Amino acid sequence: MAKAGYSLGLWGLMVAGAVLLLLSIVGLVVVVKSKEYYCSIEGYGVVFDAGSSHTSMAVYQWLDETTNGTGVVSQLAYVSECTEEGVATFANDPNGLVPGLKSCLDIAELVLPEFSHYDTPVYLGATAGMRLLTKTNPEESEAVMQTVRQTLAETPFAFTDQTRQAAILTGETEGTSGWISANYLAGNLGVEPATGDLVDDLTGSKPIPTRPTFAALDLGGASTQITFIPEDPRKIPVEHRVNLRLYGTDYAVYTHSFTCYGLGEARRRLEASLVKDSGFADVIQNPCAPMGYNYTSTGAYLWKAPCSSRPTVSGVTETLIDKMEYQLNGTGDPDACYRVIKALFDFDAHCPAPPCAFGGIHSPAPFGAFKAFSGYAYTWNGIGSTPTPTIEEYIEKAEDFCRKSYSELELLQKNAKYNVRYCFQSMYVRALLFDAFKFNQENWNVEFTLEVNGASLGWALGYMVDATNRIPEEASCVGLAPATLTGLILIFTTICLLGILILGLSLMKCTKESRSPTEQSYEPAPQNVDVAFPCKMKTPKASLGGWALLILGVVILVLGIIGVVGVVMSKEYYCSPVEYGIVFDGGSSHTSMAVYQWLADTTKGTGVVSQLAFASGCGEAGLSSFADDPEGVAHGLEDCLALAELVLPEFTHGDTPVFLGATAGMRLLNATDPDKSDAVFEVVRKTFADTPFYFTYETRQASILRGDKEGTSSWISANYLGENLGVEPDTGDIIDVLTPSKPIPTRPTFGALDLGGASTQITFIPEDPSQIPPEYRANLRLYGKDYELYTHSFLCYGADEAQRRLEANLVKDSGFAEVTLNPCAATGFSHTVTGEYLWKAPCSTGPQAIKGWGSEVTPAPGVTDDVMLDITYRLNGTGDPDECYKAVKALFDFNATCPVPPCSFNGAYTPLPHGSFKGISNYAYTMAGIGLTTTPTIDEFNSATDDYCRKTYEELKVLPDKMKYKLAFCFRSMFIRSLLFDAYKFNEANWDIEFASEVNGMDFGWALGFAINATGWIPEEVSCVGLAPATFTGLIVIFAVIMLVGFAAFALGVRHRFGGKRSARCPVDKSYQPAPQGDI
Repeated sequence: MAKAGYSLGLWGLMVAGAVLLLLSIVGLVVVVKSKEYYCSIEGYGVVFDAGSSHTSMAVYQWLDETTNGTGVVSQLAYVSECTEEGVATFANDPNGLVPGLKSCLDIAELVLPEFSHYDTPVYLGATAGMRLLTKTNPEESEAVMQTVRQTLAETPFAFTDQTRQAAILTGETEGTSGWISANYLAGNLGVEPATGDLVDDLTGSKPIPTRPTFAALDLGGASTQITFIPEDPRKIPVEHRVNLRLYGTDYAVYTHSFTCYGLGEARRRLEASLVKDSGFADVIQNPCAPMGYNYTSTGAYLWKAPCSSRPTVSGVTETLIDKMEYQLNGTGDPDACYRVIKALFDFDAHCPAPPCAFGGIHSPAPFGAFKAFSGYAYTWNGIGSTPTPTIEEYIEKAEDFCRKSYSELELLQKNAKYNVRYCFQSMYVRALLFDAFKFNQENWNVEFTLEVNGASLGWALGYMVDATNRIPEEASCVGLAPATLTGLILIFTTICLLGILILGLSLMKCTKESRSPTEQSYEPAPQNVDVAFPCKMKTPKASLGGWALLILGVVILVLGIIGVVGVVMSKEYYCSPVEYGIVFDGGSSHTSMAVYQWLADTTKGTGVVSQLAFASGCGEAGLSSFADDPEGVAHGLEDCLALAELVLPEFTHGDTPVFLGATAGMRLLNATDPDKSDAVFEVVRKTFADTPFYFTYETRQASILRGDKEGTSSWISANYLGENLGVEPDTGDIIDVLTPSKPIPTRPTFGALDLGGASTQITFIPEDPSQIPPEYRANLRLYGKDYELYTHSFLCYGADEAQRRLEANLVKDSGFAEVTLNPCAATGFSHTVTGEYLWKAPCSTGPQAIKGWGSEVTPAPGVTDDVMLDITYRLNGTGDPDECYKAVKALFDFNATCPVPPCSFNGAYTPLPHGSFKGISNYAYTMAGIGLTTTPTIDEFNSATDDYCRKTYEELKVLPDKMKYKLAFCFRSMFIRSLLFDAYKFNEANWDIEFASEVNGMDFGWALGFAINATGWIPEEVSCVGLAPATFTGLIVIFAVIMLVGFAAFALGVRHRFGGKRSARCPVDKSYQPAPQGDI
C-alpha cells in the first residue's frame, strides 16, 4: 500500500503543477487585457433646464454606490445659456433650437470621460413656457419636443426612454426638484453634499443627522413655485402634497406652481392692463419703467400670448388689434407701480381650503427658512447687496431703484437690458412675498441666492438627485497603479514557471522510473488490487524531496498572499491615464485660467493636450494694477483655483502642476518698480502654495513671461489647433487618449499675431529661416519635429498702452488744453483723463517709454508730480476715421535706423509675411466687434474700420457688447490696420489672415501653447490600469486557489520530510512476493 501512497503523491504534484500553470496563464491574460479597460467609480448625468426665457445645462457626477438608495451628486459643469430664449419661442421654427443644444452637448462630451458617455443619461425638462404652449397649440409643442429628442438621440449619451428623458415637467416636479436642490446643498437631507472632489467619494458619503429643511421659492419666466414643509404637514391637501424618499428618509412636502405668474408673463400682463386701462391710447404711462425710458409694444405681443386674452374693441378686427403699436413711457413711480402690480392678483377669490395665497389656491403660512433663487435672486442682485435683507431694506432698495432715471441706469455696470426691468421685478417680488405668500416680520427668513458651494440653485440639481434613486447602482471598479500591474505580472510569471517546473519534474520522474529495470522480479499484482499509477515507484528517498516540496509550498503560498494583498489594496487606488496642468494667464487687463489634460504617455515626447475648463475672470484687472494693493490679487486667483479643484479629480491634485505667466503689464512694472512687482508675486506664490496642487518650483511656476516666450506659445496654440504639428489636437475626450495619438503628416504652419493690453507679438516661419538673427530666433521641438521661428514682442504696443499714448499725444499736441478733440472716439462721447493716467505710466515716461516708443511723452513744462495728479483733460470724440488713422500712424517710428533689414518700425527686424496667419486675442475681439467675418478681404477690413469710426455715440448704444469695448473698437481697429499694413507690410499679395479667438472651445492664447511645450519636460508617467468588478473578483479567486495549492504542497513536504521515513523497527522485506490469485 506504500507504493500506492507515493503514487498518489506524484499524482498530486502533477495536478498541482498543471493547476498552477493554468491559473497563472489565466491571471496573466486577465491582467494584461485589463490595460484595455478604464474604470470609473462615478456615475454621470446631463440635465437641460429648458426654461421660459432660456435653456441651461448642468453636468453632474455621483458615486455609483449610493447612500441609502440616493446618489451624492455634485455639479461638474454648468452652461447658463444654451439658447438665449425659451424653447417655446421656437414653436414656429423648431430647428432653431438645434445649434444651441448641440453646442452645450459638445461641452458635455468635452467635460465627461468618453468611456462614460454611453452610460450617462441625458435629460431635458421643459417648464412653464412649454406647459402653456401644450395647452394652446399641442401640435407645435410636440414638434418642438420631437426636435429636442432627435437632437439628444444623435449624441453618444444614454437616451433610451426618449419620452421620459425629454419631457415637459409638471409644476409640482419643478417645485419639488428646486426644494431638493436647496436642501441637499445645505446638508439638510442627512448627507454632506458633494463638492465635485472624487476621492472623497471613494468610500461613499457617511450619513449625518437630518436637519430642519429649507423652503424653496422659484421664479421663472412663465410660472412661480413655492415648496416647503409647513408647520403641520398632515393638513396639506392631497392635490398639493408630494411624498419623497431621499437618503432613507421620507418627506411630505407642500408645493404649488402658479402658471402665468412668472416674471415674463406677469410683465406682459401688466403692460396689457396698462394699455387696456388707458382705453387703448397710442401713448401710455408705465410707472414700473424708469423715467426717460420709452419703448413700444405690439398688440400681438400683448394679446396673443397664452396668459393674455385678446380684448374686444368695437369696430376693430382681431388682425388690426394684433398689428397695433403702443408706446409706453416710463415714469419711475414706485407707489403707482406697486399698486398696478397688486391688481394682477385676485386676492378676493373664493378659498375652498384656507389659507390661500391668491386665486383661491391653498398656501400654508410660511414656516422655517426659505431659499429664494432664479428670478428672485437675479432681481435682488440687480438692486441690492446682502443676500439676507430685512423687509425694510428690501422695500427701500426696491423703491430707490424705481426712482432711478434711465440715464442713471446707463451708468451702472450691469446689463442695460435687465436694468430697465428691475423696478417692475422688484415690486412684483414684493407683492408675491408680502401680499400673496404672507411673509411678515414674524416669519421673514429669506435668503436670495443663485448657488451654494459652487452649484447652481434650480430644479435641475434636485431632479438629478431624485433620478439617482431610479438609475441602477453599479459596483465600483478598481484601479491598478503601474507598480501593482508590474508586480502582478511578475507574480503570475513566477507562478507559471513554478507550475512548469513541478509538472516537468513530475513527468520526468514518471518517465524515468517507467523505463528502469526492477530491483526485484515479482509477479503482476492480482486483478483486484488497484495500482495507483502506471509508473513504478521507489522509496520516498527517490521521489521529489521533502525539502523541495516545503520550499515550493512556502514560495507559492507567499506569492498567493502577496497577490491577494496587492489586489485588495488596489481598491484604495484610483487611477487615471491622464495628466493635468493649470495655467494662469496674468495679462495686462485681466487674469484667466485654463485647466488642461493630456495622456501620460506622450507622442514623440510632447503631450496631446485638451482644455478641460476655462475661466476668464480670475481678476477683472491686470496683475500690475495691484501694485499698490498686492493682497487684492488673491481673491480672484482663489476663486479660479477653487474651480480647478472642483473640475479635477482630487486624487490628481498633488501631481497637477499650476503655472502663472505674467505678461507685458508685469514686465513693465518689474522694469520700473521691481519691489512692487516682487510684492505682487509674493502674494501670487503664497496663494498657489496654499492649494493642494503641485507648486514646488515657485519662482519658475509663477513668473514673468518673456515676450518671445509669449509669442512662441501663441504660435504653438494656433498650429496645434490647426493640426499643423503632426498630431490631431485632442478635444477633451479621454478614451481617445488611452492610446497615444497617431502622428499625421505635418502641414505648413500658421503665423501668430497676438495683441494684448501692453504688448503685441508676431511669430512665424519666414520664407528663409536661416536669415533670422539670433536675437529674434526661437528653436522648438514638438512631436518629434524641429522648428525655427522668427518672434518678437513689441513692448508698449498693446491695445491699452497704445490708446493711452495716443491720448497723451493728443493732449500734448493741443498745447495741454483742458478740452481736446479725439478723432478715434465716437461723436457725442466725451470723457476725462487724469494727468496721472497719461504721464505716470511706464510707457509714457522713463526708460521703457524710450525703449518702446523711441521717445517720452511728458507733461507740460513746470508741472510737478503733485500738480499733475490733480490735472484733468476732457477729450471729445469727433469720429473721424482719416484723422484717427493719421494720429495712430504717428505712434510708430517708421523712419528709425534699421540695423538688419527688413524692419517694421522702431528699427526692429521683421521679415516679410509668409504663409497663413491667425490673428488672435484683441485682433479677433476687435474684428468681431466691428462686425467683420473671420476672413475679411483688405477692402472689407478698411471699409469696416472706416464705417465703425463714423458711428455716433447714440448709434453705439444700440449695438451689442459692453460700452467700454464698443467705445474702444474704433481706435483698436485703426491701430490694427496700421500694425498690419504699415508695420508688418501685409498687402494684396500676402494677405492671408483669419481672425479667431478659439477653435473647438479651446482658447487660442499663449496658455495652451505653454502647456503643450511644458509636457516635453514634465516627467512622463506610465498609464495605470482599471479592473472591472468581475476581474477584481476573479483575481482574488485565482490567488486564493494558488494559496491553497501552496498550502497543500507545504503540507505534503512536511509529511514527506518529517512523517514519511520508515522506522528502523520495520525494515523492508525485499523477498516479498505478491500472493497468487485466489490465495488471498
